[in-house]
Amino acid sequence: RPFSPHVTVAFRDLTKTNFRAAWLEFRERSLEFEFVASQLTLLIHNGKRWDIFQEFRI
Repeated sequence: RPFSPHVTVAFRDLTKTNFRAAWLEFRERSLEFEFVASQLTLLIHNGKRWDIFQEFRI
C-alpha cells in the first residue's frame, strides 16, 4: 500500500471508552504546530510491536 506520512497520537494505548471521549473532544479540531527535527525514523510493525525500519539524519 502507498506510504501515508503521519504522526500517530495513540496506538492501542487508550481504552475504547477513553478513545470515544477523546474522539468527541478532538475530531473537529485542526492540529497545527511547528517543530525542529534532527532525525526522521521510519517504523515497521512486526505483528506485535513497532521496530525501527530506517533512520535518517536531516
